[in-house]
Amino acid sequence: MSPIPTTPDPPLRPFAPRSSRPLAPRLTEEFVGGQLLAWAGGAALLVALGTLFWLGVRDGWIGEPVRCLLGAVASSGLLAAGLRHARRGRAREASWAMAGTGLAGLYVTSAVAAGPYDLLPPIVGLALLAGLGVAAAWTAIRWESQPLAGVGLLGALGAPLLAPVAGLALPVVVLALGATGLLVRQRPWTWLTALATALALPQVAWHVVELLDAGRGIDPASPGALLDVAAPGLWTVAALAAGLLLGAGWEIGRPAVRERDSMPLLVAVHALIAAALASGYALIGERPVAAALTLAAVAGLLAAAGWSARRRAGAATPVELVLLGLAVLVADLGFALVASGVVQLLGWAVTAVAFALVARRAADGRLPVVVGGVGLHVGLGLIEVVGTVGDGGIGSIVGAALLAAACAVSARVIEPRSRAARLALDATALAVAALWTAVALDPAA
Repeated sequence: MSPIPTTPDPPLRPFAPRSSRPLAPRLTEEFVGGQLLAWAGGAALLVALGTLFWLGVRDGWIGEPVRCLLGAVASSGLLAAGLRHARRGRAREASWAMAGTGLAGLYVTSAVAAGPYDLLPPIVGLALLAGLGVAAAWTAIRWESQPLAGVGLLGALGAPLLAPVAGLALPVVVLALGATGLLVRQRPWTWLTALATALALPQVAWHVVELLDAGRGIDPASPGALLDVAAPGLWTVAALAAGLLLGAGWEIGRPAVRERDSMPLLVAVHALIAAALASGYALIGERPVAAALTLAAVAGLLAAAGWSARRRAGAATPVELVLLGLAVLVADLGFALVASGVVQLLGWAVTAVAFALVARRAADGRLPVVVGGVGLHVGLGLIEVVGTVGDGGIGSIVGAALLAAACAVSARVIEPRSRAARLALDATALAVAALWTAVALDPAA
């Protein structure tokens, strides 16, 4: 007896879950009651605190010590309440709002007490403001609170604008920028980096230019004047160090993590502002040697940061290339301020050959940048040579010969790594030699 044929069941279709589309943000009860109102209340308290100071100053019905005492007590109470609620896990948004408002209030109170009211020695006010910046960074890292970081650290950067502190404005800004850099080195919050840069750099530039203008008529040989002359350069380098921590600290500290897209722009902005302020010694103070020394310090700091990135990563990284490239540009600017004529051409020629030697052993990822360094310095030398065509002196001919020799030597050195670069350098050497042969034989050419 044959078995009864059966029809197999159709295969089950796999379960396809519904696509999870992100919900559009809505003004829910939790958002409005738990977050929006908390931060709005904190902002209202901060405005009330500032208004209290303003009324007291305008009407004179509260003495200066009482105003600072009221501000300190109210701000400390908000900060303590915020920290207490955060430790107990209650209303995180309200805790952040209270703590951030308290930090900002303490910034304003400390700046006013150390500045216009002269109730605290300047060094004490500086220590208070620096400590508040560190406390804000530590609290924001512990709570993973970007809004709190913004209120605390941006409040520190804005404190000199709200309450100008004579002699302390620049140190406060630089220290607050450094504290923000320490935070961003742990948490790559790009928005905070951009806002800190936009808020700090104009203040740094303004105060450094003021120092340069004040030191224009000072004789460095007079007793105690050397520090006054060196102060703009020292603060420029300090601000750049804080800016590099802010713009590239995350990439240097974590070479295995993909760099932020904003890193090259941020680093370039801080480096170029520092180079411009260092050049102010020559433009405002009429001290080209001081400008060159400050530019050398700026270039050295950039190179040290690039070397640190290289040492941590063990290989070429984008942040290293950006830092070293900027270091070369700044060093070239400093050299151009103190050298001219044959000495300047000799410097460009030697630097081009040095870059060619580096390119011969450079890793493939760094080769285009290093070859670009050769081309940059050959181009600078070529500009100097073309500019002296009408001189006809022996110095100009010697300079052209130096440049042609540097191009020929660089071409031979770089040939194993880049045939195109070798052809371009040989062509440049021949062009320079032909030009100055024509000039030497016929000065009227």
